[in-house]
Amino acid sequence: MKQIFILGAYGQNNLGDDALLQVFIQQFSRPANPFGDTKLIVNSARPAETAQKFGVKTVVTYLGWPRFSRLRAIVGSDLIVFGGGSLLKETEGHFLGQFLYFMRLLVLLVCAKLANRPVVMVGVGIGPLNRPFFRKLSSLAANLASAIYVRDTESVILLKQIGTRTTIQLMADPVFLLRCQVSGDGYRVSGIGDQGSGDGDQGSGIPPTPSAGRDTQHPTPFLTPSADRDTRYPTPNTQHPTPYVVAIPRYSLTAKQQTAFAKACDFLVEKYKVKILLLPFQTGYRAKFDDLPIAKNIKEQMQHSAAAEVWVSNSPAERPAERPAERASSRSGPSTGCSTGCSTGCSAEVIAVIAEAELVLSTRLHGLIFAASKSVPAVAISYEVKVQNFMADLGQESYSLSLSDLGETSEKLTQMLDQVWQNRSEIRHHLHQRVNTFQTITQASFEAVRERLNQPSKTGLLTTGLWLFFSITIVNAGNYLFNLILGRWLGPAAFAEISLIITLLLAITFITSTLQTVAAKFGAIAVVEGDLSKLANLHGWLGKWSWILGVALLLLFVGGSPLWMEFFQTTSVWPFILLGVGLPIYLAQGVNRGILQGQTRFGLLALSYHAEMWTRLGAALLLVALGWGVGGAVVGITLSFLATWLVTQRRPAGRPAGRPAGRPADRPAELDSYTRRKALKYVGPVVAGLIGQVIISNSDILIVKHFFDAESAGRYAALALIGRIVFFATWSVVTTSFPLVAQKEQKGESHRHFLLLSLGVVGIISAFIIVATLLLPQLIVETLFGKEYLSIAPLLGLYAVATALYALANVVISYWLSANRYTGTLLVALAGIIQVVALWFIHFSLEEVVMVQVYLMAGLFVVLLIWDQWLTRSRGLGVKGQVSGVR
Repeated sequence: MKQIFILGAYGQNNLGDDALLQVFIQQFSRPANPFGDTKLIVNSARPAETAQKFGVKTVVTYLGWPRFSRLRAIVGSDLIVFGGGSLLKETEGHFLGQFLYFMRLLVLLVCAKLANRPVVMVGVGIGPLNRPFFRKLSSLAANLASAIYVRDTESVILLKQIGTRTTIQLMADPVFLLRCQVSGDGYRVSGIGDQGSGDGDQGSGIPPTPSAGRDTQHPTPFLTPSADRDTRYPTPNTQHPTPYVVAIPRYSLTAKQQTAFAKACDFLVEKYKVKILLLPFQTGYRAKFDDLPIAKNIKEQMQHSAAAEVWVSNSPAERPAERPAERASSRSGPSTGCSTGCSTGCSAEVIAVIAEAELVLSTRLHGLIFAASKSVPAVAISYEVKVQNFMADLGQESYSLSLSDLGETSEKLTQMLDQVWQNRSEIRHHLHQRVNTFQTITQASFEAVRERLNQPSKTGLLTTGLWLFFSITIVNAGNYLFNLILGRWLGPAAFAEISLIITLLLAITFITSTLQTVAAKFGAIAVVEGDLSKLANLHGWLGKWSWILGVALLLLFVGGSPLWMEFFQTTSVWPFILLGVGLPIYLAQGVNRGILQGQTRFGLLALSYHAEMWTRLGAALLLVALGWGVGGAVVGITLSFLATWLVTQRRPAGRPAGRPAGRPADRPAELDSYTRRKALKYVGPVVAGLIGQVIISNSDILIVKHFFDAESAGRYAALALIGRIVFFATWSVVTTSFPLVAQKEQKGESHRHFLLLSLGVVGIISAFIIVATLLLPQLIVETLFGKEYLSIAPLLGLYAVATALYALANVVISYWLSANRYTGTLLVALAGIIQVVALWFIHFSLEEVVMVQVYLMAGLFVVLLIWDQWLTRSRGLGVKGQVSGVR
């Protein structure tokens, strides 16, 4: 059974949004969906109410328990549908609220992209987008979708203006396809509660007569058309004893606009002897978004308020427990009777009421759509661009009035109402023909969306790399725990020594990472070429060099231990000796990991990180607890190298059994000379970039250890450890995307979306961490390290900013390195050298050390972005392999 996740502004007691959801349920359920049964999941602001009302499974839209319900719904679904509404727009309110709206949207799109789940935006509107910043975010979001079906022409134009490459298709609002049927106790929307049984009316019309079970003691004349009415081209029903106009206000109307609205209603009552039915579209969700108080206020301001009624369809808040017969018999508005129990009324019942109106005055888009679907003339008060766009596509733009034109005199509005009233017969004929066209193109769009359900599912980055992604998060948490516990147990002075050993280890990673990067890059190429023997030979060749370099490092650390003890002011040579013993194995496991990464065998790769972390954590803490101090912690680190090597010492595809690579005695088959030359040529820029990375990441700790006292050095080490959570939290993004970009480059396929996707993920994660370190620095420091380290709290936010900038820069470097563009690595090496020189001379205080890094990382990121844009625009790289083009 296929699963579809439908996202939208549901559960907010809005008639238009409820109607949208009804349509999506109908379209993705039998008999509309010919591809079999589907399981629907809907996000809702009030999931329990939506589930009961529509008979679908729901997850919470905003914060709530479980917090990851939407992520699980995305990963478990075959299709993600953003169902209707204005999607990419600057929302009402302040800048921060607008920014958070886009961040929430991008998080969902990024997760879907990582999981390789198709995302379609169906029946959506675009805009307003006035700020260039939000236009950029909208372009990024639009390009993460698989297809976009927009509801108006202006949205198509705007999407193209902001640089959307995704396929764009014009349709009409999905509500034009709403199907209704008669139940035993009133009007009912087919497909609600029973997922669409298929036994209802297949058209879009409202049943012409009430059901037998409806209250006939006090019939509602507005819902009983005359016998001789032409149902093909509806005309005003002159036999209605009380003709009426439906007026739909909105919560955002100002006091002056409400006054003008009331005067317009009075004009209709006086000139055409109609009654006014004030219809709130959204009630009972949040007070500031509630239309009901505005509707009541407009009624109170009317001179002819007796001719007006505020009607909330089937609303418990407005409906008395027992309506007196006198009230029912004298009631001149529509009766209730919706069978679905909607808190704001069933859309079918509301459409039935609008269908019998002479005219509609609406400040709600879906009020206009309801009217158009029943060929009822309407006057629009445009509160957002989507309203005027709809009226333009409907061919009724001359009957749309902007809010700025709605003054206290209401003169323009009354003139427009008078014009529509006089021409309503012609307007009905025009609307009928236009709606038929809308329904045809909209139905075709839904058929195209449903076709995606019949396509085979693909394994995506999050699906194949999900275990790696979350495993690395757990591993980083374990490594943090390792440092936190040692920081508390050993105190600042001793912690400075263990931090020094870890920093030296990280410095050596430029060798390990070089071997792993080369193995991943050329391993990925071998996989694309299908040459598994080349993969095995690459493994053996790099494995041999890893052992040679590892032994050289062993001699350097063991033989030079007295010198290192004096330079770094440590209390013993043993930490350097114990670390040196494990370095040959450390380099060998880097090659093994690179081969696994190139093959995208993320499960085994993740297991290797777990083996390293748990061995280090368990052994080191045990030995430290037994009194071995810093030496015990280093022994735990060395043992973790051995555990990792044993896990990764699996036979790669293509290597004969019994001949694992990477040991000194192994005699691998010769790697072909062409691949060796390319690999050696690749080593240079990789080494340059990794040396720059190592210098940037670790030189500050080493310089502080050299120039500052032991207590200050220990506190700074704690600061660096907390601040670098940004880099560790985002490192898995680069790890998983690197081999995929290399494979795309080898195939000559487009891969630039991986850069944008990675920058988006890293940026979002970084933003949350930075905000936390700025708002709660003391709580974070005291919780993680204790009160002894509180003096670093004011620097925590700044250090997190520096690390975030570097993490973003690292995304750009790694992306282009995987695509065979190496200049970025030289820029990183240069930035590392500048950092060392700057810190060597500018280190008056710890704050000064941090600020130097903030300025340098900001400059590096800006320079890399300029370089990236130059490569993309001048050479057309990254768009489609090495050939310029637009997808």
